Amino acid sequence: MKKSSLLFLLISIILCAQSKDSEVSSDVNGLIEFHEVIYQMYHTGLPQKNVKFLKSLNSVIEKDYLLLKKSELPGILIDKKSKWEKGLTKLGVFVDLYRVACMKKDSVALLHAAEKLHTQFEAMVKITKPALKETEAFHKNLYSLHNICSNQYDYEKIKVSASALKEKITDLNKAQLPVRLKKKQDEFNKVMTELISSVEKLDQVVKEGNNKPVIGSTIDMVYSKYHAFEKLVE
Repeated sequence: MKKSSLLFLLISIILCAQSKDSEVSSDVNGLIEFHEVIYQMYHTGLPQKNVKFLKSLNSVIEKDYLLLKKSELPGILIDKKSKWEKGLTKLGVFVDLYRVACMKKDSVALLHAAEKLHTQFEAMVKITKPALKETEAFHKNLYSLHNICSNQYDYEKIKVSASALKEKITDLNKAQLPVRLKKKQDEFNKVMTELISSVEKLDQVVKEGNNKPVIGSTIDMVYSKYHAFEKLVE
């Protein structure tokens, strides 16, 4: 094989792997960059009520918002597209309010806009990052399993992934609700039990043999139980 052909093959393999990794990652291009300027605004400008400093951040805020606006959600977050787009529109309103307050030299309005901007940015982060860190690991595994079944069906890979999912549900079951969600403990226990049962059912179905329709419908059932769980802990 020629060196150029080998190099092309290696590059293709790397790009393919990166593409798959980005699909199961909940990172959104531009969110980290936006966080950096929001951090400066909230932890330096606002506490000190440093209007001059807050104004100096406006151009960066507008630039980072445009970057975020152009970004696409990774595949694993596609079911949150509607919520993300609504949140992004709302974030844009506060970016505009911030800019107008800077232009009018209205310090009170600027401080108010900065508070609103920070609150909405946190809401955007919550859309991409679950309240429980164990949820993200479980979802990545479930998303990959669904892809294997739907796109390039491979029974051997499904067996491995289903086994890994059973391990992830064990970790998820050990997760503790944050204080703000403690009032939902009873409901949490209920949906968790249903999710565990669905994962155990999937494990049983996969072990029974290579039956694509049954495996596929069982994975869909797990996803349905997961969405109920995810909605509860948002």
